[in-house]
Amino acid sequence: MKCYNCGCELTTENRTREHIPAKNLFNGYSEEYKTNRIVVPACFICNNQYSQIDQEIRDVIGIINHDNEQQKEVTRQAVKSIMRKSNWVERIEFGQTVNKNISVTFNYSHLRELHLKNFKGIFYHEYKFNLPKNFELEIIAEGDEEFAKLVAIKNMIQKYLETKNWNVSGHADVFKYKLAMLDFSQPSESFDFSETTDIQKCNLIIGELIYHDVINPIIFAADKTYLNSIKPK
Repeated sequence: MKCYNCGCELTTENRTREHIPAKNLFNGYSEEYKTNRIVVPACFICNNQYSQIDQEIRDVIGIINHDNEQQKEVTRQAVKSIMRKSNWVERIEFGQTVNKNISVTFNYSHLRELHLKNFKGIFYHEYKFNLPKNFELEIIAEGDEEFAKLVAIKNMIQKYLETKNWNVSGHADVFKYKLAMLDFSQPSESFDFSETTDIQKCNLIIGELIYHDVINPIIFAADKTYLNSIKPK
């Protein structure tokens, strides 16, 4: 058994478990929302590494809560988390309008790390092995629309994933995802590729994650040489 994230061999001394996504996204939800959550094997170092930043997605969801009663506890925990940090003054900006809107800044690098961690977790859960070492992960974020190659990949990913059903960890209202390994050497009738479960034939791994119906990253993994050819300079 290996760690889903770093791939190290697990022993009785370093073995632990990682929830995908983190348990704090279920704060305040009833037990029916917490059944059948994804758990993957992890080493202590990786588990502890992400536990330090796992609250970042929870805090985003809590702050942008649109009067969702089920998210009240998530919001309460988010406010508490933000206000207890010494840099809260720099992160919070009070609006000048009558409604006095408040905006909060978040650490995008932490959000990115958590998305990639969760992607690797669901990949391990689905296929029972780690992402290949020669594969590199990439997120297509807002603002990348000016790069034609990334837009084409995003459109292809979304078009293909529309054909697949959502998978769930805990409850679809909290976390759902789609995932596929693609083989470009064997095109199907509708696409210039086909889906495979053989990692030796896989050219591209694609996925879509949705947290609480408000955060929706598109993620893909491919050989580093291929990724370097399409990344913006």
